[in-house]
Amino acid sequence: MRKSILRSLKPDIIVEMLDMAVAFENWNKVMERADMLYQCVQSIHEERQEYQSKGVPAPHIHIERPLVYYYGLSHLMRGMAHQKMGQVDQARACLDQYAELGSTEDLDEVGMQVVQEFRHKAQVNRYALEIEAGQMELLEEFVNFLLEHPEEWLVGLKVITEAAVRHRWQIDWVLHMFEDQIQGDGTEMASSNNDYMYHYCYQRALYEQWKGKTTGGRGVHFAGDQVSGQAWVGSVCYKVHNIVGIIAGRGGRGTDRTLSGDVGGNEVGKVFTETGRICLEVGICI
Repeated sequence: MRKSILRSLKPDIIVEMLDMAVAFENWNKVMERADMLYQCVQSIHEERQEYQSKGVPAPHIHIERPLVYYYGLSHLMRGMAHQKMGQVDQARACLDQYAELGSTEDLDEVGMQVVQEFRHKAQVNRYALEIEAGQMELLEEFVNFLLEHPEEWLVGLKVITEAAVRHRWQIDWVLHMFEDQIQGDGTEMASSNNDYMYHYCYQRALYEQWKGKTTGGRGVHFAGDQVSGQAWVGSVCYKVHNIVGIIAGRGGRGTDRTLSGDVGGNEVGKVFTETGRICLEVGICI
C-alpha cells in the first residue's frame, strides 16, 4: 500500500475495521486488515525515525495507545486468522512475533507494560494453540498455569473442553479442580467474560453428551459425587441460553483480541440453535 494512502489512515480506525472483520468471521479480511495495520504503524515509525535523524520533532499523530500496541495487535490478529483457517505453523510464527516486542522502538514505562501484556497473551495463546492441535502432554502444564493465573481460568477451560470434545479426551480431573469457579450461572461476571462462559458451557454440554454416550448413560463422577451427565447438559444448556441473551443484547460483539476466546457475531445464533438441539436430544426442556 502506498505511503500516501497509509498516511491518510489512522491506526485506531484500522483497529475498528479489524473488529468488524472478526465480528463477521471473515478471516481473509482479518488478515488483510492486520497487514494494513502493520504497514500503517511501520510507516509512522519510519517517519518518526526520519525526523529524528534530522534533529527535528515529527508531526503529531493522535493514537490512543503506544505504537508498540498496534504492532503487537497486528501480529496477534494475523495469528488468530491463521489459527481459524487451520494454519497452525503460521499461527505459531505470529505468536513468536508478538511475544517479543521489546526491540520495536524506544519504550517508556507504558510501552513496556504493553510489551509484558502481549508476552502474557502469547503464553496463554501458545498453550491454547498446541492443546487445540492435540498436544495432550501439555494439558497438565496448562492447568498449572491456569492455577497460577486465575484470571485466565475461563479462557483455559473453554480451550480444554473444546479440545476434549475434538480429540475425545477424559478431562473430569480438570473440571474437578475448577469446580468452585464453574459454579454460578455466569451472568454475574463482567461482560467481557460472558463470551468465554457461553463457549465453555456449550463445549461442556458437548463433552457431557459424549460422556453420556460412552458410559451408557450411567452418569459421571464429578467433585466426589455421582452426577448425571444429562443433568449437566441441562444445566449448561440453560447457562448458554442465558448468556447468549446477554451477548445478543450488546450486538454479539465480545472479543478482547485473544486467540483462544474471540467471538464473532454470527456464532451467537449458531450456538443458540446447536445448544437447543443438544438439549432436545437428551430430552431436556429449557
